Amino acid sequence: MGQQPIPELDSDKHTILEFLYGWARKLQAHKDLFSWDGESRCRILWVGGTVGTEKTTLLQIAIQQLPRNNPEGATNVTYFFCNTPGGPLGNASPALKSLISGVLLAQPELRDRLLSGAGETKRRDFDGPRDFTVAHV
Repeated sequence: MGQQPIPELDSDKHTILEFLYGWARKLQAHKDLFSWDGESRCRILWVGGTVGTEKTTLLQIAIQQLPRNNPEGATNVTYFFCNTPGGPLGNASPALKSLISGVLLAQPELRDRLLSGAGETKRRDFDGPRDFTVAHV
């Protein structure tokens, strides 16, 4: 369980996508999604489109830019990239595990609680149908 680090891009691709992200930052939808004023409630961004149009790469740049956009400097972000072609549809488990991993990285006290629950059950992983009861806080 865990979020994968964002890979480095070659310089040409990075330059082009930084330009596109700079353009996207000017859109009201971007401002609403990434505002830190506490009034915006929507924090989910769903991006779809044709294969090969660099959606994932553009979002990786957006994630890397988040700490720069927050005036207080502290940004907790969890994310999940979903590639549905050929994958099991209707299975939320990979997304849920990735999102939980992001929360646990940002909230060490919750991670400690989960590790304590794992120790009590003498289990190393949580892949069964009733495993999320261990994470109950």
